[in-house]
Amino acid sequence: MDLDSMKYAELRGLAKQLGLKANMKADKLLEAIKKHFERQMDTEKDKTEETEAHVNTEVKADESKEVIFRSSDMSSRVRNDAKDEAGRQAASTEQRINLKFLVRLGKSPSEALGLLQQVYGDETMSRSRVFEWCKRFKEGREDVEDNPRSGRPSTSRTEANVERVRQMLLGDRRLTVRLIANELGLNRDNVWKIITEDLGMQKV
Repeated sequence: MDLDSMKYAELRGLAKQLGLKANMKADKLLEAIKKHFERQMDTEKDKTEETEAHVNTEVKADESKEVIFRSSDMSSRVRNDAKDEAGRQAASTEQRINLKFLVRLGKSPSEALGLLQQVYGDETMSRSRVFEWCKRFKEGREDVEDNPRSGRPSTSRTEANVERVRQMLLGDRRLTVRLIANELGLNRDNVWKIITEDLGMQKV
């Protein structure tokens, strides 16, 4: 949806949805709506940067512990994996910010997915995740972060957990063991066993 091509009545309706003053002239109203979205994007960007900084801090702490027990070659690999994971988390948050903006502009989940794919290519989140987050934002959700999970990660290879892992992989075969474990709150070793032994898959 192009704000510049919207009619005055449409601009007023959008302004009311956003909680803005709607009884302004068309040019002033358009400017106010654009500034609102700019401020919102800046706020979400700040949150993303804070999240990324927090992730990087935790990654560095984990790396310092692993160096004690691993050879230098293995430590190097661990650091690279951690950086990749931090980058994926930041990219995922960035995509959710953009999704929130697209939902506000009235884009359907399919349209939003197409636009994300144009920007992120193979790194685009799965179709099921895009549709899920579009639904959340349409229902009024403001936070772009995943809901925090309480308690220790489950280490159980139950039938339910096997099915949860299978469903995630059906949605996106590019998912890593680490990402699946974090998403489902499971132990990484058990996720790997579920994939290779229970589901009979050789590579994720």
